[in-house]
Amino acid sequence: LRPLPGSADASAVFEADDGTLWVGNLEGVRLWDGRGWTATRWPGTDEPEVVYGLLDVDGEIWAATARGIHVHGRSGWRPFPGAAGDDALPLHFLYRDGDGNVWGGGDLGLVRVRPDRSVEVVPATRGNGLFNLFNAFEDREGNLWLGSLSNGLSRIWNGWTRRYSTQEGLPDATVWTLVPDPDARAVWVGTNNGLARLVPGGHFMRPEVGELGRTSAIRTLFAEPGRLWIGLRSGLALYEPGRGRPAATPEWARRIRVPVIGFARDPDGSLWISTLGGMLRWDGTSLEEFDASRGIAGAVAEFRITAEGRRLALTRTTLLEFDGERFVPAPEAGDLPREAKLGGITQLEDGRLVLAGVGALVLLRHGDRWVQLDESTGLFPGSPFQILEGGGHLWVSSMHGVYRLALADLDAFAGGSASRVEPQMLLNERGMPNGGQQGLCCNGSGPSDGFLDGHTLWLPTRDGVVALDTADIVRNPVPPAVHVTGLRAGGRTHQPGADAPITLAADQRDLALGFSVLGYQDPRSNLARYRLVGYDQQWQSAGPMEREVRYTNLPPGEYVFEVVGSNNADVWGSGAARLRFAIEPHFHETAAFPLLLGALVLLLVYAGYRYQRYRFRVRQAQLEALVGERTAELAETNHQLEQASLTDPLTGLRNRRYLARQIPADLDYYDRQLTANPGAAEVIVFALLDIDHFKQVNDLHGHAAGDRVLEEVALRLENMIRSGDYVVRWGGEEFLLVFRPMPAGQVPRLGERLRTAVSPAPFDLGDGRSMGLTASVGLSEYPMFRRAGGEPLGWEGMVELADQALYQVKRHGRDGWAMFRPTASTRTETLLSDLQHGPDALLQAGELELAGSAIMLSLSRG
Repeated sequence: LRPLPGSADASAVFEADDGTLWVGNLEGVRLWDGRGWTATRWPGTDEPEVVYGLLDVDGEIWAATARGIHVHGRSGWRPFPGAAGDDALPLHFLYRDGDGNVWGGGDLGLVRVRPDRSVEVVPATRGNGLFNLFNAFEDREGNLWLGSLSNGLSRIWNGWTRRYSTQEGLPDATVWTLVPDPDARAVWVGTNNGLARLVPGGHFMRPEVGELGRTSAIRTLFAEPGRLWIGLRSGLALYEPGRGRPAATPEWARRIRVPVIGFARDPDGSLWISTLGGMLRWDGTSLEEFDASRGIAGAVAEFRITAEGRRLALTRTTLLEFDGERFVPAPEAGDLPREAKLGGITQLEDGRLVLAGVGALVLLRHGDRWVQLDESTGLFPGSPFQILEGGGHLWVSSMHGVYRLALADLDAFAGGSASRVEPQMLLNERGMPNGGQQGLCCNGSGPSDGFLDGHTLWLPTRDGVVALDTADIVRNPVPPAVHVTGLRAGGRTHQPGADAPITLAADQRDLALGFSVLGYQDPRSNLARYRLVGYDQQWQSAGPMEREVRYTNLPPGEYVFEVVGSNNADVWGSGAARLRFAIEPHFHETAAFPLLLGALVLLLVYAGYRYQRYRFRVRQAQLEALVGERTAELAETNHQLEQASLTDPLTGLRNRRYLARQIPADLDYYDRQLTANPGAAEVIVFALLDIDHFKQVNDLHGHAAGDRVLEEVALRLENMIRSGDYVVRWGGEEFLLVFRPMPAGQVPRLGERLRTAVSPAPFDLGDGRSMGLTASVGLSEYPMFRRAGGEPLGWEGMVELADQALYQVKRHGRDGWAMFRPTASTRTETLLSDLQHGPDALLQAGELELAGSAIMLSLSRG
């Protein structure tokens, strides 16, 4: 390298097509033609500009200077209109992108000169980070990258939205409503802080609307030639720009004190006003109110006059139609979903109605039915503010964003040929994948929540006005570049190419593979699929922003990791990025290992055969001993199980099953003894004892206290029986006692003993509580009752007689005992069936004799 003769410090160098070298520095621009230097001329007597960048634009040389953009022509340098002068941004570079835009950047912001030579200036702010720009570059996707000395790297890409907010003069960033100005190429905008007008050039003007229109929160607007109706949170105002008067509330509207959310001009000239309190109509002479008596109960979400002249009012729950006198349910209202909460109405060009509702709900009138769409059928979340038709699409705005839905998809779904719809998100504020551009959206409070003007969709947002160019929506056609970035195993990272071929040790079976999908318009929406050839049978999908996959315990062998990617428009690359690697086997995974293993197996088989014969003999002796032990254990276990099946788990007494097994044998034995000694006057006694008012124990003190009482009663009864007698838990609070033969004369004393076994001492209920209880006892004697052939009643009949005697006590005062004895008139064959109707008739007829405690007998006879 050697310096050119006469050269000085250079801040910009450019070679023209003819080989001339253009050099910019603190003294302007000089030309080197190979022989010498020539200075360029600046306008008039101006001092040369400080030049930091040079660029050939369509045969002209453009310079980035401390005073904006200058262009060199035949007469020398001239300032570029709108981008040069004392107020222009100082620039450090110039760059021309693939669309023909010339970009200039410097310390204080960014300048763009469009192909039509219009200039756009973006001053640097803390929010956009456009301070100290020094370079630019356009990648293959059309993204423009800006380098800043203080804020790093920024990216700009061609979008389809423009935003107009407080930087353009809007009085408040929160916009509720906007309508086109019928008198000019402008847009009326209603904000939280009054009215503004967006004029050509992209800036706002504050009209002279007075205090009412400058400080009030505006809910809706309705523009007519020469007039602008303004819906406020409490009433309305009228502004007539051409008359030079401030906005004011007409005299006829002063009694409106509720929020006004919409206006509509009727073909007959009257003005419909929808409010949160109902519908109003001004016919030029009087204000007519429609309340519940005329079909409108409460707020009207939207009022619309259709192309056919129908006057429709949409409430939160139904659709109403004006019949000339009042509002009645529209014919389409009958099959509306009952749970729907409605909020907006739109009529398509073909006459069909579309309703919007809470929870992403959209209802399309298709033939004679409503077709319901929501998140389950493919719609994006968010309750729609506005639904507009244009260019073969429905354009839907909500607080979450703006999406479009092709009418062809909608018709296919309505006709049943599609199970879902496929809307396309264009603007969203939540950063969802494939969500279009990101930005604050949207707002609305009535029918003027947006409009289509040609190809431009205008919408109110929480950060000004958004204009969406529906004809400029171009999805990214460039597939992303995909690279495998490395393989990590055993604490080491292997780089593709540098470490090829990659061979991992036998113990490195767990590894991680990294990759990148280089699409820059919206990296969060780039998707990836991968597979490990030699292991995976199918392609696997990587999660959002997942750029590393892991495999564990891979077998030895050769593998190829393949990965493909897509951009934010779901355009997939045609080829896969690949990384080959191999994992060495352990010794036991080599081919020699099975041969060695086979020989060892044969040797072990022979040794095992010899050893097994010995084991068989030893094992046979052990099994014989074990069988004996297990047989004894099984017998003991069966005995325990049998005892458990015959025992009540709460009281430990015998149960009904035990009685059914034991009593027949006992009675047979007694019958044989009676036959051998017919003169013995002994009887077997069946005693059925029931605790009086036991339910009160459970109700007042709980079941745990009741269980304690049952356990104590069982213990007391066991303490009074003899050897050979037994007590049975008959059920609930009933106990059955069977006493071996005793003289018949002792039975009354036995009944009294059983009664007093319960009543004398109180029962401990736990927690320091006690309670006194009584018992009723029914007795029967075997074999006092005999049939005509001399055969005594069985044990079941004895229990039934004791039960009837027990209930005789229950009916006559409780706390006693009773027993039925036969008489000469007793008909034993029909006795049990006759007792089902009660013993009183049998007692009166002398067929039974009643014995029992004194109180019970006195109450029975009384």
